[in-house]
Amino acid sequence: ELDLKPATPEEPDLVAPVDRLKQDVKALTELTATIEPPKVDYRGGANLTAWYCPGDASGSGFGTALVMKERGILYESGMWTKEYAEESLNFREAENLVIRLEKEVREGDMQGREVFLFTDNLVFESTYYKGYSQSRKLSDIALRLHKLQREGNLILHVVHIAGTRMKEWGV
Repeated sequence: ELDLKPATPEEPDLVAPVDRLKQDVKALTELTATIEPPKVDYRGGANLTAWYCPGDASGSGFGTALVMKERGILYESGMWTKEYAEESLNFREAENLVIRLEKEVREGDMQGREVFLFTDNLVFESTYYKGYSQSRKLSDIALRLHKLQREGNLILHVVHIAGTRMKEWGV
């Protein structure tokens, strides 16, 4: 017979919470606030169309291109406000793509789409898939993306690509 108990002192009656506990509880509350369990598609049906959205934010500017078979390429670019320009590059890279996706979901064109967000920011990609970052702002962006996936009935992928490829793409 195996003794599966660890060879450690008695378990404590109380433990200290991790720093991000409040943030995690808030995220779980938002993600589980629906009356019915939400459905999230992971595979598309026969009528699914893919949209591709590379985005970059470097220096004081940003840009995204939304590539769609049925509508062509929609390109947007601009300059950050002073407040945004002072944020971290990781934040600006993520915010740039999320703002674009939020706009498309609000306009109602995204239902049942498979969307590929392309970024040259590895921190943003890993934050989306882990669901959190040490940066509270990046964690909030990841939460917004997960909620957008559900609200917009999307299949969403965040894909890291090389910055040189992003430059070649013209974004």
